[in-house]
Amino acid sequence: MCIYRASREKAPDQNMNLGQLKKQGRKLIENKEYRRALRLYERAVSVNPQDLKILDVLGFLCYMTGSFEDAAEYCERSLEIKSDNPYSLKGLGLCRVEMNRAQEGIALIQEAIEIDPEVFDAHFDLAVVYMKTEQYEKARQHFEKAITIDPNRSREVNRALSRLERLSNPSS
Repeated sequence: MCIYRASREKAPDQNMNLGQLKKQGRKLIENKEYRRALRLYERAVSVNPQDLKILDVLGFLCYMTGSFEDAAEYCERSLEIKSDNPYSLKGLGLCRVEMNRAQEGIALIQEAIEIDPEVFDAHFDLAVVYMKTEQYEKARQHFEKAITIDPNRSREVNRALSRLERLSNPSS
């Protein structure tokens, strides 16, 4: 019975078309079920290996599950198709940071910002990287830029700024 149940649990995505895979995957991502979504998007990329959106989502999912090398590979595949894709550049940069290649990662995120300077996540993520690498003034500048881009996310930025303040002034 266990073998039967296991085969039934794996079977549904085998019969899904590309649209269904992506729709179900998005629902799983919304629920932060990244590992399950990853399986669906891996099936989706096998159906359409040149789909930039699928590659970008796979990069995100691999990153969120701690598979930084795999995430970097998906970002690189996306960049082979569209070399000025800011989302993939930023993602690859974040992967490089996690792979102890911070300067390379920062340069990639900066390149993404040059392509599209009005993206909240790029500035926010670069600020977090600067915070991790103890470049506190640069971090503050990018947090402030992020909040001007999307004031609706001010709570998130203010929490990060509070954390930055504690790091940059440990005696206070």
